[in-house]
Amino acid sequence: MTVPAAPLSESPPVTVPFRLRSLAAWAPGASSTDAWDAWARGDRALGGEGLPDVQFLPAMLRRRCSMLSRMVLFAAYEACPEGQRGEAQFLLGSRHGEIATTSRLLQSLAEGEPMSPMGFSHSVHNTGAGLFSIAAGNRVGAMAMSAGADTFACGLLEAGMSLGAGPPHSVLLVVADEPLPTPFEGFADEDQTPYAVALLLDRIDTEGEGQALELTFDARAATAADAVDSNSLPQALVALRWLLRAETSPLSLASPDHAWTLSRRPGASPHSTVSGSGMC
Repeated sequence: MTVPAAPLSESPPVTVPFRLRSLAAWAPGASSTDAWDAWARGDRALGGEGLPDVQFLPAMLRRRCSMLSRMVLFAAYEACPEGQRGEAQFLLGSRHGEIATTSRLLQSLAEGEPMSPMGFSHSVHNTGAGLFSIAAGNRVGAMAMSAGADTFACGLLEAGMSLGAGPPHSVLLVVADEPLPTPFEGFADEDQTPYAVALLLDRIDTEGEGQALELTFDARAATAADAVDSNSLPQALVALRWLLRAETSPLSLASPDHAWTLSRRPGASPHSTVSGSGMC
């Protein structure tokens, strides 16, 4: 006899633990650790002009990078030490992916112009993951995902589940997005500042430096308590601010459909050492 699975909305909450080893981020207007700390305190805003410095890439590979790819690779390299870049599982989360490149290609088609072959090949959602694998010589499985406003939380859930499967390994989670281009601006429902946030994660039972955290997903909530407000910050930046402030109370991540809670493991100090010199 086949027993039907319970609807997702009736499933019990799922909690995944992990250890945050290091973090890094990039956004225009935040060019130093002090700037990120000031932003976390609410003393300065993000925004303005600027590009991530990716001089560490070979010139040929650097020329192939879009704005989004630059942000992804910069944050990834800063969060993950050189010796681990070829060994960590790479997970890229992006709500809109290479939409700026795709928009330019569609515009070329509409105007009857030939499409750029390189632009076409770099318009896919996993472009950043592919470029990272080439640059870092990483042959471990990689994934690219999009889950709307829940992209960061779903990425963290996927990373936590991956850590518990198979032999011990690290997961490098990078979540990044850039502003929607002109044809799609009307669909924006959160802050449009370009950003990239990278987290290097390990299993909770590993030793050494890092913060012991856990993410709880509750699908039973018909609507989240903190609904997504127009022009609110993306989940990744909200979580980054919580981490930089070393807050002890759990963080509820705004979601239109589910309840997400990021919290510190019982007994874990918010000031546990996390390397993050890449906050620049």
